[in-house]
Amino acid sequence: MIIKLSSVDEINKIMRNEIIAQSNLDGKKVVNGYTLHGQDLVEQVNKYCYKSFKPDDAYIVFELRPRDSYATETDYNDELTIYSPYEFHLYVYGNSSTNLVNKLVARLLTDKCRLHLQNQGVYLENITDIDNGTDFVNDTLYLRTDCNINIYCQMKIEATEDELDTLSEPINVIKENNNG
Repeated sequence: MIIKLSSVDEINKIMRNEIIAQSNLDGKKVVNGYTLHGQDLVEQVNKYCYKSFKPDDAYIVFELRPRDSYATETDYNDELTIYSPYEFHLYVYGNSSTNLVNKLVARLLTDKCRLHLQNQGVYLENITDIDNGTDFVNDTLYLRTDCNINIYCQMKIEATEDELDTLSEPINVIKENNNG
């Protein structure tokens, strides 16, 4: 049975949980990049105290990015479904970032992991664009390894009444006259 998700937040949650499980990192070190604002990339020690990550600390920042080629369909229950390809981009920081990405790639591409994601409605296509570099974060130079996890999801979309009326209109076929 194909599982249809209802929001992008669901995709983020499923993928974040899988990255935490496969990387063996504390959940505080796997963060959504769209929630960060400059100096916010810190670890919370307690309610009032924060500290910056160190270059030997491993942490992952992710971003869910839409890819081209969406498609939609309406089923017999008038439910709209959108077929959505996404790129789950990882920025992996720390002195051992390359080793961590290698471990993630090997684990994510196993049949067991792919099936686990598929049972939640996320279909892992492939992992591409693995690249190394450096980045300044909080005035510190970090080693960084990036990769793209290409995924595909089906999402339920509520149709408006106008859309449903348009979709149920009869189709008139116009024949071309070939006699001259």
